[in-house]
Amino acid sequence: MNLEPTGEQRELRATVRRFLGEHASVAGHVRPWIDGVRSPDVWHGLAELGATGLLVAEEFGGTGLSMTDAVIVAEETGAALLPEPWLSSAVAAPRAVHRFDAELASADLLRGIADGAITAAVMLGDTPVDADVVLSTAPHPDGEALYRGEELLGTAPSGAVAALTDDVFIATAADALGAAQRLLDTVVEYAKKRTQFGQPIGGFQSVAHLCVDMFETVELTRSGVLHAAWAADEGDAEERHVAAWRLKAFASRLASVGDIAVQLFGGIGFTWEHDTHLYLRRLLSWSSLLGGSDPYLEEVGDLFVKSVVGNAYS
Repeated sequence: MNLEPTGEQRELRATVRRFLGEHASVAGHVRPWIDGVRSPDVWHGLAELGATGLLVAEEFGGTGLSMTDAVIVAEETGAALLPEPWLSSAVAAPRAVHRFDAELASADLLRGIADGAITAAVMLGDTPVDADVVLSTAPHPDGEALYRGEELLGTAPSGAVAALTDDVFIATAADALGAAQRLLDTVVEYAKKRTQFGQPIGGFQSVAHLCVDMFETVELTRSGVLHAAWAADEGDAEERHVAAWRLKAFASRLASVGDIAVQLFGGIGFTWEHDTHLYLRRLLSWSSLLGGSDPYLEEVGDLFVKSVVGNAYS
């Protein structure tokens, strides 16, 4: 297992980061979007970069890259607080088509996703979606089925929905990781410059400890995301599932990075004018995706116990 990024992946990250920095800043794009002023330019720009078709096969107009590549882009969308439906349209929908072996039946949809003409989403649980095309899953005599409206796109043995859910968890965790990393960077810079009692607040032990807690949480999440993305591409179903659910199980801990950031920024961190609360909302959204962490913690714990007991008697 090699989790080091390739040269192409470093270039992918740099390209997306540069584009979002130039065209999708929080002040110039995210806040206007929240206020209802929405321009299609950023989405079209992402399409021109190939980011909307990242997981779409080349024969359908995409770039045919991997989940490992997708989490690189997801980190940058999270860091930029990108409000467009990139996770749902560029990740969830193509992965749903892939998991149900429905590429040929979805050729027009995939081409539309890749060129940015169509936004798509997958209905998982009761999560509300807002897109041009909504895909849904349902039980089927052959196992499970994927639908576009009432049109059957494909069927797969039981486990396809679970695999798709794992994919969504992995990509969304990467997005949250990007948001948490940006918060950490911002807090550290603030702690170096903000003075109190004649010295930078970063020099106070209590502040330094909180920054270390943030750093530890971010780096542990990073290793989890990298392993889970690798498992989605190369690992077996069990390894992918455990890796994805570990991320979700500890999602609330990643959200604590936002809580600490608000605390360290003091009163200004609670204000609408400061961006910290926007990042906190991004992290809380990940924490609440398809429920809180408790059932996932229980499942991960059960799997761990079974592995230990199994190894003891093998």
